[in-house]
Amino acid sequence: MVDFDYAFIQKLTDYFVEKNDLISIDCLKLQLLQPVFEITNVIPRADLETMNKFFSSFRERDIVLYGCGLTGSDALSIFVKSGANIVGFMDTYKKDSNCMGYPLISLEQYLAHYNEVLIVITSKQYEREISEFLRSNGCLNICDNYSQVVGNMLPIAEAERLFSICGQAYFIPEFLCGDNEVFVDVGCHNGATSIGFVKWCQDSKRSYQAIFAFEPDSDNYKTCQENLESLENIKVFNSACSDHNSVSKFHKDVVPTERRIDADGEIVVECCTLDSVINEEAVTLIKIDTEGHEMSVLKGAKKIITSNKPKLAITVYHNFEDIYEIPKYIWKLVPEYKFCLRHHGRSFHETVLYAYI
Repeated sequence: MVDFDYAFIQKLTDYFVEKNDLISIDCLKLQLLQPVFEITNVIPRADLETMNKFFSSFRERDIVLYGCGLTGSDALSIFVKSGANIVGFMDTYKKDSNCMGYPLISLEQYLAHYNEVLIVITSKQYEREISEFLRSNGCLNICDNYSQVVGNMLPIAEAERLFSICGQAYFIPEFLCGDNEVFVDVGCHNGATSIGFVKWCQDSKRSYQAIFAFEPDSDNYKTCQENLESLENIKVFNSACSDHNSVSKFHKDVVPTERRIDADGEIVVECCTLDSVINEEAVTLIKIDTEGHEMSVLKGAKKIITSNKPKLAITVYHNFEDIYEIPKYIWKLVPEYKFCLRHHGRSFHETVLYAYI
């Protein structure tokens, strides 16, 4: 399993306990899965040992995940972190050529080329039916107890509960809207968050001075330009944000919301640091959602963060370690920042760290 910083996790947990912020504690549990569950005694140690033994057996092993829905997405994250080699996905009802950036393998392709590869069924509701279907069609190398082993570890009902409490992302009650806000939207995607920022200012009867929006994907960038052309005082950059001014490889051959900087990417995109682009305006709010590149963006905004101490809204679910490494880094830069965690999705996705003075 992935190494993690027990000491800082406990420090962060104690911080939320002292604030009596039970929602942040629950968001922390949800993201860290069994490591934090062990600390907080949510799951008995016997269950943890079963889970760890189960996932350790997949380390460096080729597997195919059956199911392209939410449970498949969660399983992908967990198995990758466990060191498994994901060969691809199978799903009777999906007809695309790929799923979440991996090949989508048909039954015929599996039988012809992958028959020795283990199929892990990720569906809980239809696990038995899928297992029977696969076995009846000649697939014999099947793991059909995944949902039983991780049933306590994947509390989708808990994600639903937190989502119902936390609601929509970024403009939370803890963030006070001031006059002349300067917003930086890193990972603009389709411009929705920048539009939401303007509405937040209007609803708060406050003004904004400027918006800086960054989107490296050329298709998403064009959509942003179209959706944001009516906004005033906005600059949209066709660039990724990082800790350097250069170029990086970019993974584009996935769904638009998952396009990201990746060493194995198919294209090259321009990169810039926020510190090099924004050096006159006093930034008041930065939102970062960059599919796993959030820490690099923060390092490229060190000067802005230490000088302006802006409100920060940062996704912390793409990489396992982000849930503790990102708040640790922010506290190192500005120890007086206050934190809260909020969950804005119906699975393990969309957990956001908020920092404010």
